[in-house]
Amino acid sequence: MGLKIHIHDLKVQKCAELKGSVVIMPSELELPEMRGVEWHPWSLEYRLTKAGNLFLLSGELKAPVSLECSRCLKPTDTELNIEVNEQFSNQELEDDEIHVFRGDDLDLTGVLRDSILLSLPEKPLCSPECRGLCPYCGTDRNLHNCTCAPRETDPRLAVLEKLIRK
Repeated sequence: MGLKIHIHDLKVQKCAELKGSVVIMPSELELPEMRGVEWHPWSLEYRLTKAGNLFLLSGELKAPVSLECSRCLKPTDTELNIEVNEQFSNQELEDDEIHVFRGDDLDLTGVLRDSILLSLPEKPLCSPECRGLCPYCGTDRNLHNCTCAPRETDPRLAVLEKLIRK
């Protein structure tokens, strides 16, 4: 499947620009299934400029996504606003930053998929004040105060605890 932009008209002109917007379904980018992540349709506003043998893609990808809070496990919605700046060429170059393409279509699937995956927060939170779940009884400490007392340290780790307290 994938997401492609047809650029034949842009290729035959010496200097030209192509602007557009597109709604992208998650299945078009072949995103992996991830625990705690629900993908939603995205929008891409882009400008594709021809500069000699290079095609410069710039724009903004708005990617709403539902994530699981890393502390309390509640679903939380967020929108990733990702700046896209990529270079493409139809000739082999020794620059790893330039994506090579063939024919009259630019395949944006890999570029956009990587941008989205790299923009996901490592530890998503429903709010910065989230108190999370009690590690002993599992109570959501955002809703109820937990009466669990801290447990004693495993005797095998007592030496490490002493080092941490110093």
